[in-house]
Amino acid sequence: MQKSILLPIFLIIFITSACTKISDKYVTVAGFAQGSTYHIVYQLPSNNNPDSTIAAIKDSIGEYFIRINKSVSGYDSTSILSQINGGKNPPLDKIFIDVFNYAKYIHMESNGAVDASAAPLFNMWGFGFKNGVEVTQKNIDSLKNFIGMEKLSVEKGENGEQWFLHRENPQITLNFNAIAQGYTV
Repeated sequence: MQKSILLPIFLIIFITSACTKISDKYVTVAGFAQGSTYHIVYQLPSNNNPDSTIAAIKDSIGEYFIRINKSVSGYDSTSILSQINGGKNPPLDKIFIDVFNYAKYIHMESNGAVDASAAPLFNMWGFGFKNGVEVTQKNIDSLKNFIGMEKLSVEKGENGEQWFLHRENPQITLNFNAIAQGYTV
């Protein structure tokens, strides 16, 4: 008897939902950023001028990727990360500090298995921002002084307003490729 009651209820729900007008529009934004591609699909509520809303959202997404690249991309020679890896000590922005702190957290949680300061090793194997070199135990051992997230910290500068990366060794470099895309998402 209960089965005979359920069937008409499901039919009513199905017919009602099939007849409902969907006035919201799905929009796709796709492009290239951070050495990869992105594809975002979102629902745009109905309004008076959806084209201007779509354009504004696309511009906002593009600006977001540019800000991230200018902060933590090793492929953008003008980014904060590239400046640091080039021996400079620029002021840090919120994105860099967030990604750096997340990298330190992951380093700690993984007992050092994930280490953004292993950039020299990434470069040696050809996975970094420079061409690889011969991988030998001697070359690996020579890089150990330049690796270790515990050798890095974010500290306020003398003016007390800006933040800077403090490195125990100025030759320590970073590679955030393993976490930057996750941070972006």
